[in-house]
Amino acid sequence: MNLSRVYDNSIRRYLGWRNWAVFYYNSILENVFIFFIIALARQDFSDTFLLQMLAFILFSLFSTTYGYLINDFADRKLDALHGKPNTFHGDGNLKALVVVAGVLLVSVVCALPFVQKPWFSELWALWFFMATFYSLPPFRFKEKGRIGLVLVVFAQRVIPALILFAAFEFHQPLLLIALLNFVLVKGFNSDIHHQLEDYENDRRTGTRTSAVELGKERLERLFRFALYYERVALFLVLLLLGQWTVNFLNWHPVLSFLPLGTYSTVLFAAGFREMRRGSRVQHINPFKYAEKDIFQFLHLAFPHVVLPLYFLSIISIKNWHYFIFLIILAVVYRLFDVKVLKSTFIGKLIFKQGFK
Repeated sequence: MNLSRVYDNSIRRYLGWRNWAVFYYNSILENVFIFFIIALARQDFSDTFLLQMLAFILFSLFSTTYGYLINDFADRKLDALHGKPNTFHGDGNLKALVVVAGVLLVSVVCALPFVQKPWFSELWALWFFMATFYSLPPFRFKEKGRIGLVLVVFAQRVIPALILFAAFEFHQPLLLIALLNFVLVKGFNSDIHHQLEDYENDRRTGTRTSAVELGKERLERLFRFALYYERVALFLVLLLLGQWTVNFLNWHPVLSFLPLGTYSTVLFAAGFREMRRGSRVQHINPFKYAEKDIFQFLHLAFPHVVLPLYFLSIISIKNWHYFIFLIILAVVYRLFDVKVLKSTFIGKLIFKQGFK
């Protein structure tokens, strides 16, 4: 058996959907710092919690993969018209269905440790319905215009976060609401960006997305406003976290408010950059991966990388086994790669100043 061929034709093709996008467009991994907030809230730094966290991440990865695969299965003809890649190109219906069902089955197995938790099964069933009929008829929510946009954001971001809170029984009402608010607007912005990217193809083929329904200019204005709101939402999360860690965990104020202070500094610098360059969408869009500027750091690198590393470093002091997860996170984001570090906003800033 040629293992390389098996990897390319099966694992990488189906599980590694579009260059392993499941790792980079996964709402749980995007907001992995929430795990560490839950650990702090429960004061549970045990190996058991670590294993439960890894089990939930596996559940999330396979569930997200199912969502992507069922979407590709439903969009085979449409993707061919758009000239877009599709996972099941060249596959028959039976093979495609077997792959989708297999991934769903693994997701079910990974969910077993959590099914007895209150609200977990109900929320998971709701997610399954929305993820399945996002693309499949008779509902095909993705073509319901503005309603479809709201539904997909809830299915991809908000409901997975609620499932996470249910699985780990997180009971901090104000912080929970603030985190959901941040996850909601963050997912909203991500999906608007994708719809703006696909606008011309969708308009040409008559696909009734929210971008086509609202028009590109109106959606860009909404996108710009939502990006500002996302900054406010994360600021509020960091403020509440600072107060909470001081009042309930008896942390030193400097340690508690360090993330807020760092974020506020970058926020101020971003505002200054906008004053010089303008606030058009193309100037402040954080999803321009080819250009890792201050806006990419503000909206993506800070919540995805900086916050998890901060909280995980603290928890690793409580239990050194979490240091293993710290290393995994560093590998995933290629933090050991000097070229990658130099290409980041902070890296470019440091080397521009001559600290070589």
